[in-house]
Amino acid sequence: DGQYYTTLWTLDTHTWVWSVPLTAGIMPRGRVGFSIGQINNDYAVLCFGNAERSFFNDIDVLKLSGTTDKWVQNITAGDRYNKATFSISTSTIAIIGGVCGGVACFICVYIIFRYRHRIQKAMYIHRYLTIQARSGEPLWAEAVRIVSKLFLLLLFTAFFVFLIIQVLESPKAIYTFSKDISSDISLPDIRFCLRGDKVQEKITDESTDSPISCTTSDGIPCNDYLTLLDLSYHQPKFDIFSYDTQCYLFRGYSFKDDLAPLQLSSISIPQANNGTFLDFSFHVSDTNDDGRIYISFYHPERDPNLNRYFGQNLPSFSDQEIDEWVLKDTSRVPADYLNPSEVAYVDYQFEVTDSLTDSKWNYFGFASQYNSTPQITTTFQKYSRGGISINTVSSIILSPASFTLINHKEQRIYSLVNALGFIGGLYGLITAIQAAVFGYRPQSPFGIIHHWSFGHMKRSIDRGLKDRFGKYKSPVPLVNPV
Repeated sequence: DGQYYTTLWTLDTHTWVWSVPLTAGIMPRGRVGFSIGQINNDYAVLCFGNAERSFFNDIDVLKLSGTTDKWVQNITAGDRYNKATFSISTSTIAIIGGVCGGVACFICVYIIFRYRHRIQKAMYIHRYLTIQARSGEPLWAEAVRIVSKLFLLLLFTAFFVFLIIQVLESPKAIYTFSKDISSDISLPDIRFCLRGDKVQEKITDESTDSPISCTTSDGIPCNDYLTLLDLSYHQPKFDIFSYDTQCYLFRGYSFKDDLAPLQLSSISIPQANNGTFLDFSFHVSDTNDDGRIYISFYHPERDPNLNRYFGQNLPSFSDQEIDEWVLKDTSRVPADYLNPSEVAYVDYQFEVTDSLTDSKWNYFGFASQYNSTPQITTTFQKYSRGGISINTVSSIILSPASFTLINHKEQRIYSLVNALGFIGGLYGLITAIQAAVFGYRPQSPFGIIHHWSFGHMKRSIDRGLKDRFGKYKSPVPLVNPV
């Protein structure tokens, strides 16, 4: 009867009786040609299908409960398998615990005995927390200083761990800025596909006149930059109906070596540049009410048509990206189009997107590594205008939106460089609090190079101290009175 129903029917394979179960939730739209299947004991999935000219790509999930099934928007993870219950006696648990405890004690004693020398060295850090009250200072003041120092150390450690986690899980932001183009701006690659109208009878005969005419704003023809595409290599599809289609590729960098690149300027100067815009007109000998002109725009550095029709390798395109484009282009890919007696005004803008790579170096936050992807955005505005001219069904006015290059740059919000700034600031704040509350304590005059030197370097330091600060020569700073 031409209607699409949403009622769910189930078949009991034991009794071979159809029934309508109770369901709740938002039901899928009525359709035909769909697929449905049960993925486990809890869920059934319904996907795809069509209704007249509408094709669905949704996936609907039905939660099976045995009483009232429910169409849900998400799946809650739960127990997928029935868990068996185990009963263990108290005595058994005590025996297992005693054995495990004995083994653990034996391992601990062995580790302490085996690495006793290293443990003794590690215990030297007690000097950092040992109470060392200054002359005349009460014991309680030094004890408070040590407790506060330990608390601030724990706070600093927690903040340090927080910053590292923040750097590793940092979100990404995109910053957009523009760069002026002082010279003329290039033109995009444009694919025109005339569908349904009567065009050239021999679509592979390049000697015949093209149904597309191109002129600059100064009236100079640019038809030589149009190339007829051989659709035996690749056939784009725009709808479910089958029509005769003829496609042309316009490219500012012509395939002919004797033609200079075609570019547009902000100011038209005859015989000095190519003007400020291009005018494309479409001519057919017999129009069709279902005829359309489909227009697709591509960045000249990322035009997959060059790969499919002319066999050119594109460094900015991977094989997977080419295959994805072919799949979309043969599956009713949406595109701008013109109906008969329509005029379109198109503004285009070149853009570059710099995306961060997966390199670990990008966590540092400077000299980041990027993958640059050139792109193009267009503004397509069309108007109905009857009686353009004889045998001219439509036309397009193409001009640049601006003489700038827009750059979208991806950047991590948190990086190790930012973390070092936060850590340094917190360390200075903690040191200032300690000095303000408990007074300043001079640090050791020896640094890392003095403590960890070895061999000849270590001996030279010891010899220099003995020679320089002998008992009868000069006093030791911060030790002997001057």
